[in-house]
Amino acid sequence: MSEAQQTARVASERVAPEKVASEDLLAQQLYWVNKLSGEWPETSLIVEVVELPKEAGEFQHYPFTLPADVSERIFKSSKRAELSIYSILVSALTIMLYKYTGQRDMVVGSPVYQPELRDGARNHLVPLRFQLEPQLAYKDYLLRRVRPTIIEAYGNQDYPFEKVVELLNLVPADGRSSAIDIVILLSNIHREAGLEDVGNSLTFIFHADEQAITGEVKYNASILRKETVEQFINHYTTLLRSLLQNVSTTLAEANPLTPEEEHELLIGFNETAASFPFDRTLSVLFEEQVAKTPHRPAVISDGQTHTYAELNTRANRMAHRLKALGVAPEVLVTLLSRRNTDLLTAILAVFKAGGAYLPLDPLYAPKRVAQVLSRSKSPLVLVSEELREAFAAALDNIAAEERPQVVLIEELLAAGGVEENPPSVCAPNNLAYVIYTSGSTGVPKGAMLEHRGMLNHLYLKIADLNLTEEDIVAQTASQSFDISVWQFLSILLVGGQVQIVADDVAHDPQQLLELVERDGVTILEIVPSLLGAALLEMNTIEDFRPSLSALRWLLVTGEALPPELCSQWLDIYPNVPLLNAYGPTECSDDVTHFALFEPLPEGYLQTPIGRPVANTQIYILNEALMPVPCGVPGEIYVGGVGVGRGYLGEQGRTAEVFIANPFSAEAGARLYKTGDLGRFHADGNIEFLGRVDQQVKIRGYRIELGEIETVMRHHPGVREAVVLARQDYGGEKRLVGYVVAAQEPALELDDLREFLLERLADYMVPTAFVRMDALPLSVNGKIDRRHLPAPERTASDLAQEYVEPRNAVEQKLAEIWAEVLRLENVGIHDNFFELGGDSILSIHIIAKANQAGLRLTPKQIFEHQTIAELAAVANTTSAVQAESGMVTGQIPLTPIQHWFFEQEMRDPHHFNQTIMLEVRQKLDPTALQ
Repeated sequence: MSEAQQTARVASERVAPEKVASEDLLAQQLYWVNKLSGEWPETSLIVEVVELPKEAGEFQHYPFTLPADVSERIFKSSKRAELSIYSILVSALTIMLYKYTGQRDMVVGSPVYQPELRDGARNHLVPLRFQLEPQLAYKDYLLRRVRPTIIEAYGNQDYPFEKVVELLNLVPADGRSSAIDIVILLSNIHREAGLEDVGNSLTFIFHADEQAITGEVKYNASILRKETVEQFINHYTTLLRSLLQNVSTTLAEANPLTPEEEHELLIGFNETAASFPFDRTLSVLFEEQVAKTPHRPAVISDGQTHTYAELNTRANRMAHRLKALGVAPEVLVTLLSRRNTDLLTAILAVFKAGGAYLPLDPLYAPKRVAQVLSRSKSPLVLVSEELREAFAAALDNIAAEERPQVVLIEELLAAGGVEENPPSVCAPNNLAYVIYTSGSTGVPKGAMLEHRGMLNHLYLKIADLNLTEEDIVAQTASQSFDISVWQFLSILLVGGQVQIVADDVAHDPQQLLELVERDGVTILEIVPSLLGAALLEMNTIEDFRPSLSALRWLLVTGEALPPELCSQWLDIYPNVPLLNAYGPTECSDDVTHFALFEPLPEGYLQTPIGRPVANTQIYILNEALMPVPCGVPGEIYVGGVGVGRGYLGEQGRTAEVFIANPFSAEAGARLYKTGDLGRFHADGNIEFLGRVDQQVKIRGYRIELGEIETVMRHHPGVREAVVLARQDYGGEKRLVGYVVAAQEPALELDDLREFLLERLADYMVPTAFVRMDALPLSVNGKIDRRHLPAPERTASDLAQEYVEPRNAVEQKLAEIWAEVLRLENVGIHDNFFELGGDSILSIHIIAKANQAGLRLTPKQIFEHQTIAELAAVANTTSAVQAESGMVTGQIPLTPIQHWFFEQEMRDPHHFNQTIMLEVRQKLDPTALQ
């Protein structure tokens, strides 16, 4: 007996007490073990955009008749042999499933083959497994794959499928009762009777008579709508006709769309032409606006206001100095400053000099800064005085001969000089800016955008938001985040005002909305996680519900927007519509807009990201670059003016994702392959469905999980590493790192966290780590990410010895921390961030504390990171004070805290919670003593 037969026999004996007596059944068992082992393909057809009622077992029937010409072609191709008719029907169905799901490996069910139907004959499902190769011709697929598979399966149909399920431990997906979700039968040779309890969601029942082929779809109405089933059958019919007309068509080329549908998807949804001033550059357009409104306020930051004339004069003086330093078209100037008027001035000055700018976030670790500088080969860096010492640490990581020239921004501004507008020297197709994003290879990649694309985005924001000189735009985003570009610049083209919001305010929902109310901000943009935190505070903090009387638009971007957040916001602020936006950095920011003036209808699973913006085309394509039907997932491709040049210094990576546009007659037109999944709704709006690869977005930042994993593996104590984005608390997405330690040296998680902070942006460092003896593997040897456990963080994981609460205030805070951080218990000296806390969870902590009568602010949790420290500064209600028997007092400050307060006293605008977190994680406390 072969090894495979022995394996099958042992497996059989494990699940059944009796031996398999029949060698024929043993052979059939062996067949199914070989055919169905490996990763089980979960073949399903769920393409709904709204949640349907979940009445279990509610099945409906949709009857149809194949057109006469299609039936006739089937009869002709099959010579009316019933098994051949069935093979053609099955082949078209599996190709349709491939078109709808993208799956190449699939299993559908067929009843037992019974050429002579007899009452009382046993009936059960026979699994039919197919591998679809896109380049295989339909004729070869039908004759060499489908028919042999069906015949083999029926030759082994006596071995019950339920025993195969038990033998191979096939677990149904999504809690369904059957491992086979889709069944197809031909009533001439199959019976439906006896299959009532198999639990499949979709059954295709065909009948062939002398004249035609009729059919019926039995579908689970809690999963699929009638309209979806009807669309699928229409596409199935179209596909059958085209395949039988040309049997040499490859599976990739097979097209289920009618010409009318294809026209709508490729052209109708993409009629976005708009006329913007592409013949000029931003500096010229800004100077024209200065001439119109020289004395109007242009920018406010750090409590100071500058008019258009003042901002232009500052930028002109700097621009002339930059030109003397060699800045010209295509010269990349790196900017390192916190967000303020000086940074905006530097951006305008670089444009006036003809160059392009590369923004660096002040929170980047020195090694990250050095990495970006080395890859960009930027010859000039403008750095603010307050960041000069930190930048010097980055230069230490760069060879002396490769270091760029460094100039202080303050020196350029203080030098005086020529104040007239310099002559315009760059063209619309010159480089405007480069923004570095996370890269899967372990190094960041720089997306290059031109003036033409940037201007298109600035003007479409003006048009869609109806921006005027009366508007005030809140500039809240990090300069290394692409939405910062329009926040800084759009309003300056219409005479309005940009208000640069300090980090500590921008990250605090209560302070941010109070600023919007106080200063009359009309346009605000935030990420959904911050919107959720703001709504939470409104519901938990007494008297916190600002009127926001001047606010005209709330833009939400960077992450998927839950419909319930939209409903909550519009319930409180019915006169402040939401604009959901989507766009990759590589395409001049947003490429779709979706305005919400009222809540979405009940049952929507996702908030749509909208339709293509001006001069932009969106295509949702399969792997053969063919449009997929409405409601069917595919990859999002972007065409039009906003598509960037590619990645700086990475021609290979650029060629992979910036491809020729097959739908455009314009010479050189390209598509950007986003790697995002989406689908069109019938009205042309798009629903975002996630990533094709491992890339995720956390609080608006695009992150390649592969980059984090690569850096983790470079730690000497790590042998294997995997990173997931999990939604373990309140729906918030957080990074979790899974590590298998090397034998030597011993792995300390605190050391690993510090190692990552030195090399990655802080938002890329996992908030929790899980030690693993080995990573789980699927049957094909790949890492099985579905079986990675949720982190079980406990205070005992920390070096700090557990100390229990000493009074009612500490007890209440400990309970809140344990609830929010999902811990069994928290000691009063445990550090919030070492327990896995972050800025979003801190907002949950503060909201619950305020609800319990403990008056705290988000800033305080960053200043006082243990319960003992936080309880000492909490303002409590009289009830809690009386229960605690304590009076709020002071505790000795650590050296780090002394340093924090010195910074706050010296420059309160620069003192923000994110910088505090960064410094806490990087500095040696003894260095400040």
